Parts: sequence; C-alpha cells; structure tokens
Amino acid sequence: MAYEDDVKWASDYVRNFNPNETVNYNDSRLTGIEAQRQAEQNQVNTTYDNMINNSDNYYNSLINTQKDYMDKQTANQNAATEQTIKEINQQKDKAQRDYIKEQRGAYQDYKKQTDAYGVNAEIRASQGLNNSGYAESSNVSIYNTYQNRVSTAKQSLNDTIVQFENMITKATLANNEKLAEIAYKYAEAQARYALEGFQYKNTLIESKQTRLSELGQRFDTKYQNMLAQINNELSAKRDMFSQANNVIANYNKLKQDQDQWEKQMAYQRERDAIADAQWEKQYKASRSSSSSKKSSSKSSNSGVVKSSANSNSSLDLAVGAAKAGVAVASVVNGVTSFLGRLLGR
Repeated sequence: MAYEDDVKWASDYVRNFNPNETVNYNDSRLTGIEAQRQAEQNQVNTTYDNMINNSDNYYNSLINTQKDYMDKQTANQNAATEQTIKEINQQKDKAQRDYIKEQRGAYQDYKKQTDAYGVNAEIRASQGLNNSGYAESSNVSIYNTYQNRVSTAKQSLNDTIVQFENMITKATLANNEKLAEIAYKYAEAQARYALEGFQYKNTLIESKQTRLSELGQRFDTKYQNMLAQINNELSAKRDMFSQANNVIANYNKLKQDQDQWEKQMAYQRERDAIADAQWEKQYKASRSSSSSKKSSSKSSNSGVVKSSANSNSSLDLAVGAAKAGVAVASVVNGVTSFLGRLLGR
C-alpha cells in the first residue's frame, strides 16, 4: 500500500470513528452465549424434572402396590375369619337342633312310658299293679328321668353355645390382631418407601442445582471472556484512532516542511538570479572602462567571486535539498513501517 493510500485510510478511519461507541450488549456473540446458556439450562431442568417425576411415580407405585397387597391380605383374612365364624355358627345351630331333638326324644320316651295303653301299662295290669303305689312311684320316677334328661340336654346346649361364642370371640380377636399386623406392615413399608423416595428426590434436586451452578459458572466465564474481547476491540479501535491521527499529523507536518523547503528554494533561486544579474552588470561596466589586461585580471577575479558565490548558493541548495530529502524519507519510512505493524502487514 502506497503512503498516500495509508494517509487516505487514516483519514477515512478518523472521519468514521465514533468516540462514543460502547459495548453493544445485543452483539450476537453475547446474545449467542446467553441463548446457549438458556438452552442448556432448559435441557438440565427438563432432564432432572423428568427424573424427579419418574422417581415420585415409582415410589408412589411401590406404595400403591403395597396398599393393594394389604387390601388383599385384609380381605383374605376377613374372609377366613368369616368362614371360621360361619363354621362355628353352623356347629352352634347343629347343637341347638340336637338339643331340640333330644328334648323331643325325651318327651316321646316319657309319653310312651306313661301311656295308659302302652306296654308298661299292660305289664303292670298283668301284675295287678295299675292302681297300686308302685304305679304312682313308677310314674314319678319316669317323669323325673324325663326332666333330668331335658335339663342335662339344656345344660349341655348352654355349655356348647358358650364354647362356640368363645371361639367366635377368639377368632374375632385373632382376626383383628392379624389385620393390625397387616396394617402395621403396610405402614412400615409405606414409611420406608416414602423416606427412600424423599431422599432420592432430594439427591436429584441437589444434583440438579449443582449442575445448574456449574453450567452458570461456565457460561459466566465464557460471557466475561467475550465481553473482555469486545472491550479489547473497542480499546484497539481507540488506539487505531490515535495512531491514525498521528499518521495524519505526521503527513501534515511533512507537507508543511516540504512547502517551507520549496519556498526556501524559490527564494534562494530568486536571490541567485539577482546576484547573477548584478554580477553581469558589473562585469560589462568593468570591460568597457579598463584595459584588456586589467579587465582580464579583473574578469578573472570576478570569475572567482562569481564561482565562489555560485558555489555557496549551490552548496546551500544542496544542503537544503539533502536535509528535506532525509526528512521526507525518514517520515515516509516511519509512517509506512508503523502502519505495516498496525495493520499486520
């Protein structure tokens, strides 16, 4: 790139530079990091929330399964107890039927023995005892036997019923005890599953928070690094602006020095022209008024003077040109070298 192009670039840069430019937080590099942060946060939340919900469902399922098992055990236990009580009641009913049967049998036997036309009556008649005291005593004995038989049967029935009622009470108590045991085992299992579910859920929640915290720290670092990069870019732009101003200032100084040198050169050329004119005028006047020898000698001396004057003027011009050339070359080389480093060339 030519020096003039560098100066043009510096002028364009300074003209387009915005000194009030600050960090644009809507920069896609920053918003992209935030969008990626949100996406990964959503993914973590979704993953762990599903795991937590599945955990709740799993342990609730275990508790419900245990509840169903308890209900079945309770139903089976109640059914077994009801069957036992039913069988006891059946035995009790049979005892009552046996009592009624015994009572009827005793009565029928009593009637047979006291029947006036029965076998016993015929035997007594054949023996001539129908109206005797023996007959009366026999009838009393038969009645007492009947009463004793009925009373014994009644007592046996009452004792049997008491035993059956005790059996029902024992069956009911045993059933209640068994039901209590079933309920206790269910409560124990329910508490165990609830505790395991609670602990596992808390573990998942803690893991979720740890994951979100690590993710947040990672993206905070990423965001701050990108923010630092953008601030460095802004700082580089400000440095570029300062250096571009230096290029323009150096260029202006170079032009000023060159203009001044050119003015000095023009002034020197004008002085040389005046000196030449004066010398020529003096030379012509000298030739016309002097002898050829003297004129020759004077002409020789004047030549020395002219040569000396011209030499001095030429020397001044050469020194000035050399100095200006060195200054121009130095500035051009310095600016070009700086721009090359600044632009990475």
